[in-house]
Amino acid sequence: MDSAPAPASAPPSGPAPGHGTGAGTAAGAGAPTRRWEELRARSGEVVAVEAAPGVPGWLVLGYRAALDVLRDRDRFAAEPPEGAWRARGPWSGAVPADGAGHRRVRSALLAGAAAMTPDRTTGEVRRAAGLLLDALAPRGEGDLVADYAAPLPSMALNGLFGLGPDHGRLLAAAGPGEAAAYFDGLVRRRRRTPGDDTASALLAHTGEDGPLTDAEAARALEGLWRAGARPTAALVAGAVSVLLRDPPGGTVPPAHELLERVLWSDPPADVVAGRYCTRDVRFGGAVMRRGQPVMVALAAAHGDPSVAGAGRAFGDRSHLAWGAGEHRCPFRGQAAEMAAAGVQALLDRLPRMRPDGPEERPAGGGAGGPGRLPVVFPAEEPSGTGPAPGGSGREGGGGLRRILRKARSRPRPQGARYGPPSAPADGGGHEPAPREAPVRAARPLAAPGRAGARYLAPMAPPPAPEPDDLDRLLDRWKER
Repeated sequence: MDSAPAPASAPPSGPAPGHGTGAGTAAGAGAPTRRWEELRARSGEVVAVEAAPGVPGWLVLGYRAALDVLRDRDRFAAEPPEGAWRARGPWSGAVPADGAGHRRVRSALLAGAAAMTPDRTTGEVRRAAGLLLDALAPRGEGDLVADYAAPLPSMALNGLFGLGPDHGRLLAAAGPGEAAAYFDGLVRRRRRTPGDDTASALLAHTGEDGPLTDAEAARALEGLWRAGARPTAALVAGAVSVLLRDPPGGTVPPAHELLERVLWSDPPADVVAGRYCTRDVRFGGAVMRRGQPVMVALAAAHGDPSVAGAGRAFGDRSHLAWGAGEHRCPFRGQAAEMAAAGVQALLDRLPRMRPDGPEERPAGGGAGGPGRLPVVFPAEEPSGTGPAPGGSGREGGGGLRRILRKARSRPRPQGARYGPPSAPADGGGHEPAPREAPVRAARPLAAPGRAGARYLAPMAPPPAPEPDDLDRLLDRWKER
């Protein structure tokens, strides 16, 4: 969930065939490292490409060059200069701006992030995971990307916004128009009825220039979702893919270290939109013109020989998946917590899942991770009580249940829904005698003439709330 290069924010069509170099479209997330090595050997750390048809831009392949682009606000800005080409659709994440505009929106986003505590985030992920797995587990087979990883972050974020599961399903399936309408409706609802949730916390924040307007808040929340949902889904799918392809033996790394390893080796995006040149600059042996877009190839930068081996070192967090510099993702902790909880919930419910054929990878740039991850597993009874006898999944693989057990930093929350503990039996094995209910003294009758109609008339039910824009959007979506 980056506020300025967002892993989900690649140009709408990806880099087009190389501008004067024959570089071609940037390699897909699953492309062999050899392709990046060959491109780096032929063109150096910076490659000329087309950011969009007819729009020349630059693709950065080197790790240190990428850091320079992401950190250098003087030469490379998140917002294009006046008169320069501006990307259609998401480009630089949740806050595609610099200076005061960036600080104003980022401070409100940080206020919203403060409401996403680890316990609350994990709880919403597990609730969303339960709904998805209730539908998947009885089938005995499925695609872990389409059926689980892809909708999970949107449904969890929707819960953190204080809305119910149906709205989460809508957001997970929303196209651009529906997504914009969802966030417009969310802001209007939370203005009327604020709650203890991320959207309300963002709206309540008052910075130096006052609170965000409704339009600013809606676009900030939409940017947060766009910048966070797809890469978090890719991170969940990528981690599960690693565990299915190559289950670790011996000591299992803690969850956060496993995810950091995946962020190095299989980042949630192959190419991220980075910055615009503020003026003509010479960089990496190339002459870049004012206003030209500069993109970062994460997979290439992570495979740079100068940092070779860093991704294999557990705990190494110097990857670029969360960005760098002033625009580094403010939600990186929440995204990692969400991904870890999503992986753990899946392993808890389907510990004996097995690959059911090869996984599929995206053909071009964009989000990383598998595009399809087919699995089989012992089917649950529809009640969710466990695998059915003779289920369709293959036996074995029970070790997956243990993969992230050791990574839990906190015990599972024990809520009232589990019920109070049973009282121990006495020494003779008899059940303890039930406690008698206390006898309450009878209340004296009200004196004649003092009983008003308010004590005798039945209470009228509260009027049903009028449907708002979110409800109407949900109704239209269900009718499709």
